[in-house]
Amino acid sequence: MRQRLTLLLALGLITWGLPASAEPLSRAELKEQHRFALRVLDALQPRSIAENREYCGVIRRAPGGKLFVGAISAGEEATCAYNSDQETSLVVASFHTHGPHSASYDAEVPSITDLESDLALGSYGYVATPAGRVWLIDPFAQHATLLCGRGCVTADPTYRPADTGRLLSRYTIRSLVKRFGL
Repeated sequence: MRQRLTLLLALGLITWGLPASAEPLSRAELKEQHRFALRVLDALQPRSIAENREYCGVIRRAPGGKLFVGAISAGEEATCAYNSDQETSLVVASFHTHGPHSASYDAEVPSITDLESDLALGSYGYVATPAGRVWLIDPFAQHATLLCGRGCVTADPTYRPADTGRLLSRYTIRSLVKRFGL
């Protein structure tokens, strides 16, 4: 279900015709964007966990260079669709939470569709997990990298590490397919 929604998110962004980041950011710009995304995700995590739902949105860069977030969408347990906030500023990244911990769902890594969507859009993506990890999807490197580990942002207190299994620090679509046994 999460993969189906992520595809819908990508299609929604495409139909909005929003400009996406078309080239890699400088090291300084990327660090600034990471700090900004971490603050946004940390603020959303408690609500996402408590309400058992995903939250999502996009990070934009104003013409003067300032980062901001438009409308934030509340999704379902394993889905989220961005609101069209009619902004015309540059979309530089997507972000979403994975909600609370569940022993029956591997939410500690991005889904295959999370990765595919951001790669197709040419946009960076940030994914917060129940354990408080944050993944960076890099459309230029074509993979997701663990930006920061457990407890980096607010974590679900019911998270059980034994349910996660071994985590790599980087995933490609191929390695996610292997992880999920597809």
